[in-house]
Amino acid sequence: MKKCGYLFLALPLFLAAQPEANSWYFGQMAGLDFSGGNPVQLLDGAIETFEGCATYCSPTGQLLFYTNGGGRDPLQSGGQPSGKIWNRNHEVMYDMGFAEGGGFSAKQSSLITPKPEADSVYYLFTMEENEFDFGGTVASQPQGRGLSYFEVDMRLNGGLGGVTVADERIYVPAYEGLTGTLHADGDKYWIITFQNDQNINQFVVVNADGSGFGNQDVSLQLVGFDFPIEAPLKMTPAGNWLATGNYLFAFNKATGQIDVANPLAYSTTGANAFSFTQDSRYFYFIDNAAEVKRLDMTATDIVGSATTVATGPANISLASQMQMANNGFLYFLSANNSFAQTYLGEIRCPAAPNPSVDFALFTYDNPANEFFLGLPNYTDHIFRRSFRDSIRLQPDTLTLCAGEITTLTTPLDGPIYLWSTGADTPSITVDQGGTYRVTVTDDCGYLTIKNFLVQTLPRVELTLTFPVDIDYCVGDTIILVASTSNPTDTLRWSTGATTAQIGVTETDTYTVTATNTCGEATAGATLTFEDCEPIVECGLQVPNIFSPNRDGINDVFGVFTNCEPTDFQLRIYSRWGKLIYSSNDYTAPWEGGYNGAPAPADVYIYYLTYQLPDDSERQTVKGDLTLVR
Repeated sequence: MKKCGYLFLALPLFLAAQPEANSWYFGQMAGLDFSGGNPVQLLDGAIETFEGCATYCSPTGQLLFYTNGGGRDPLQSGGQPSGKIWNRNHEVMYDMGFAEGGGFSAKQSSLITPKPEADSVYYLFTMEENEFDFGGTVASQPQGRGLSYFEVDMRLNGGLGGVTVADERIYVPAYEGLTGTLHADGDKYWIITFQNDQNINQFVVVNADGSGFGNQDVSLQLVGFDFPIEAPLKMTPAGNWLATGNYLFAFNKATGQIDVANPLAYSTTGANAFSFTQDSRYFYFIDNAAEVKRLDMTATDIVGSATTVATGPANISLASQMQMANNGFLYFLSANNSFAQTYLGEIRCPAAPNPSVDFALFTYDNPANEFFLGLPNYTDHIFRRSFRDSIRLQPDTLTLCAGEITTLTTPLDGPIYLWSTGADTPSITVDQGGTYRVTVTDDCGYLTIKNFLVQTLPRVELTLTFPVDIDYCVGDTIILVASTSNPTDTLRWSTGATTAQIGVTETDTYTVTATNTCGEATAGATLTFEDCEPIVECGLQVPNIFSPNRDGINDVFGVFTNCEPTDFQLRIYSRWGKLIYSSNDYTAPWEGGYNGAPAPADVYIYYLTYQLPDDSERQTVKGDLTLVR
């Protein structure tokens, strides 16, 4: 099973947004895999075709099916292969025979699009060849098969797909050229071909909205023989220009109208190999002198903006079929003078200021009379991207412990790096939290941006508090409170508890450990409980901590005395001097509330006045009180 999955590599313009074109099958069982960016030859294809073909992958990256588009009447085929559709296992999904679909040598015999409003269903459009009547015609097809369509439902046959509609005519006669683009509404498609014979020269524009094809869906737009239409046809990814073998026409993708009154003649000799760039700014074509030329579609004088990018070697006699790939490069086929070999050429960085051309990236040896000159046909809107835009990768999130340093490294190749810190290296070292951005400019001048989110986590700071300078008597409960600097720290006591505080009643050494990503800290205390002698004289004690959480342990704050005091008054203030609680009743402790609501955990100040029976005068006590929740 061939996968068309995707992986981000540091290649100009390679976007995971176009996995539909990650696999190409064409020619004599030739194939290319673009899933890694640079093309890799595939040897598992079953296709046989002279020119036209189409391949399509799903939006999730899986090869769906491919086709040569059609065949010829067996009486005239001369042993040529029939038209076929192959599934992703390279098995025949549907055999068109010699009298269905497009023509064997149509320059653009086929084109695949999703069917609007139909999940997992695809249109396969096919196109007739000029040679349909070579040696005679099919009896029922006096003008050939023109523009026809099939429907392929990928839910059938266990996900291998099946044809549910076959060889339905849309318009006859039409020959050789077939292209399309997405409608301005982002759902429907425009399918474009032409009729060019002794009687008429006109474009045929079809509205493919998923509801079928009737006369109301076909718009005939007359050009006239002053501007003869020649195949192939190509549309900008933006859907605003249409190219033929000689002319450029403005196109309105909202209405489907071609500006037939104002064509631009870019070539006087005609071209077979041409394509727009991914940003729709440039138009490339190869003329009969094997010169690769580029037009700037934003120039005031588009035709006058032509520059020669490269000139091919002398052994190339014919350049044919140029197609954009999902890495943003343009690929074209050519043959040597004897047609014994077909070459796959590559235009790298076509939208950049300094593109480069390799006329023979791959070489295919052709058996006698079996050379090929066609690449898969696509609606190039799937490759659309503005050169001025940048690719933004998903950010990485890292945790940095206080006092540590870490290295941030871009996963991309340059050659130009620019960090938000001003550094121009592939890596930087940081010791502070924050967002760090790197912008990488590749060999084509395209930008890729990646953010690193660095979160700083403090080291563990642990404090253990409990009552001191008092006797721990058997039967008492002493509260131990653990406090940390980070609320996300986890706590574990030697008793097994994981709460912020515990109550203990037995002699032992008690420890607590606080842990976070950056490490741990431990604190402990040894408490000894003794049998305390009964109080034989009057006394009064005031605790310095309580926890009003209704667990029955230190839930209130008050005085402990074995005698009844007189002139008693207790006042509790916040650290800001606000009176929180006041009482003249020593038996009425503070329960930790204020104005009907729980007072916040904090350190408070209390003022206490009283006189015990043994005192010679009134006593005044001031102290700190810790409220723990």
